[in-house]
Amino acid sequence: MARDERGLSTVEYVILLALIAVVGIGVWQSFGQTLIGKVNQANTTFQTLGE
Repeated sequence: MARDERGLSTVEYVILLALIAVVGIGVWQSFGQTLIGKVNQANTTFQTLGE
C-alpha cells in the first residue's frame, strides 16, 4: 500500500508553526514590556535633547 507523504508533511509544518507561535508569544510576554520601556525612555531622551 502506498503512503501519501504530503499529508504527513503538512501536519509536521502545522505543528512546527504552532510551536513557533507559542515560543514567540512567550518571548513577547517576557521581553515586550522591557522593550516598550526602553523605547519610551529613548523617546523621552530625544525629546529633552530637542528642548
